[in-house]
Amino acid sequence: MPGFAPATEPLAVETEPFLGSYKREGFLMTIADAAADAAAADGGPGALRLKYEGADGLTGTFDPPVWHLTPVSHTPTKTVFAGRHNEKDAWIPVVFYALTDGSRYIHFGVRATAKSA
Repeated sequence: MPGFAPATEPLAVETEPFLGSYKREGFLMTIADAAADAAAADGGPGALRLKYEGADGLTGTFDPPVWHLTPVSHTPTKTVFAGRHNEKDAWIPVVFYALTDGSRYIHFGVRATAKSA
């Protein structure tokens, strides 16, 4: 069975709703457009960059890793990206979705985190 990964031709998606900050206790994830980052390892239309850093009491306790996200699927209720830190890592699913009240979330690393800005 093949592993989880983006298609050879990445899916083009509208990324504007996903851009911004997602925060939970001690951690901050910042989602940015990868096209604005010349160092992005993986690309294609709709590619994103996820920076994961400590917040609150964990600020500055580790070097923030950057994950490269490539779109995999899109439905009205969720958009799935394949993410990895570098070319040696396996791809993992990163899911963006909105609740019925309109609040946005990212599901990354077995945790859901609300969009904060």
